[in-house]
Amino acid sequence: MAARKVNLMLDEELVHRARRKDADGLGKSDLEVVEDALTFYLGLRVVEEARAQGAVDAQEDYEVTK
Repeated sequence: MAARKVNLMLDEELVHRARRKDADGLGKSDLEVVEDALTFYLGLRVVEEARAQGAVDAQEDYEVTK
């Protein structure tokens, strides 16, 4: 995926909370922590949407999220 520079203003506490949730977060930059959090969130959103459409059964859901 192509990357482009985007400037965001984020609540510092949100970044700290995301860092605490990430076991490897202490060694990452704020950018990496935010990208990982968004990737995780968007991945779960896709699974939820597929489940709502009946496209993913319980076994597939388990395999995707484990």
